[in-house]
Amino acid sequence: MVSKKLRFELKRKIIHIILGLALTTLLYNDLLSTTALILGLICGILLILITKYAHIPLFSHALDQFERTEYRKDFPGKGTFFFVLGSSLTITIFPKEIALASILILTFGDSMSAVFGLIIGKTRNPWREKSKKTLEGTLAGIVCATITATIFIPLLHAAFASTLVMTLESLDLQKKSIFLDDNLLIPILSAVILQSIVLYLA
Repeated sequence: MVSKKLRFELKRKIIHIILGLALTTLLYNDLLSTTALILGLICGILLILITKYAHIPLFSHALDQFERTEYRKDFPGKGTFFFVLGSSLTITIFPKEIALASILILTFGDSMSAVFGLIIGKTRNPWREKSKKTLEGTLAGIVCATITATIFIPLLHAAFASTLVMTLESLDLQKKSIFLDDNLLIPILSAVILQSIVLYLA
C-alpha cells in the first residue's frame, strides 16, 4: 500500500517535472523570453504575499494540495517560486545548452532522488548525520539527472555535474535558511560546474 507521505510527494514531484519540462521546452524553442520570466516572478511574489493573508480561488486550493505544511504559512509557493527564479538566472547568465541541461538536472535529479528515496531508500546519508536523505535516493537522482542532461551536453559532463550537485543536494543545505532552496541552488551550481568544464577543456 502506498503511504500518505509517498502519495503527497509523488503529486509534488509530478508538478515539479511538468514545470521543468514546460520551461525547458519553451526556452529551447525560444517561446519564453527573459522579460516573461521576470513578469512571472513578479506575479508570483504578489500571489505569495496575498495568499499569506487572503484566500485566492484555485491558487490557494493548489497550495493546500501540494505545498508542504512548514511552508504553507511562511512562504506559500516556495518551491515553484525558486524553481522559476533558479531557471531564470541560469538561462540569463549561461549558454543555452548548459542552462537547459542544468534545468533538467534540477527537474529529474531532485524529483527522482526524493521519490526513490521514499520507495527503496534504506541507507541513510553517510556524510550527514540525522539527514532524511538516503544513499539510494541520491544515486537514483544522479542517474536520472545524467540521462536527461545528455539531451544537451556530453555524457561525461552530465555525469560529473549530476554526481557533484546531487551529492551537495543530499547535505540539505537549504535547511540553513528559508531563502535557500534546492530549486535555486541546483541549476546554478550545475551550470557553474558545466561552464567550468567547458572552459577547462577549451
